[in-house]
Amino acid sequence: MQRQAAVFLILLMMLPSVALASSALCFNCGELHSGPLSACDKCGFQPDIENSTLWTTFSDRFMTPQMLTHFGKVMQLIAAATPDFEERLWVFFQHLIENYPEMGIIDPSSLQIPDKYRESVPRLIKELKLPTLDLRSIPRR
Repeated sequence: MQRQAAVFLILLMMLPSVALASSALCFNCGELHSGPLSACDKCGFQPDIENSTLWTTFSDRFMTPQMLTHFGKVMQLIAAATPDFEERLWVFFQHLIENYPEMGIIDPSSLQIPDKYRESVPRLIKELKLPTLDLRSIPRR
């Protein structure tokens, strides 16, 4: 128990932005849950520490409640269209690149969609007609 507490304290010191976030987007089901590295209350998805920057970016540390709710709805639509978690991420990333380049979350030149999703990602983007949000009208954090 003491070892777990020590590891947790070290993580908090290393990842101050994670410690300050109280809600975050679940990249599996689209619901908001407590903390970017906490398991989702709805689906149980456990974010990994290796992608903590991504998980934290989609938390109330960096996004408004309106933005998180919007991106949650987007993720829910994607999740309803494909059971494949990795495919959902690629569709979400492509949606961000196409509709929110000003966010600078993903560098389009570094995004290489795996061969197995090269056809399905553009198809899903086209079929789903995912909603967009005018970020200029939302105060930034």
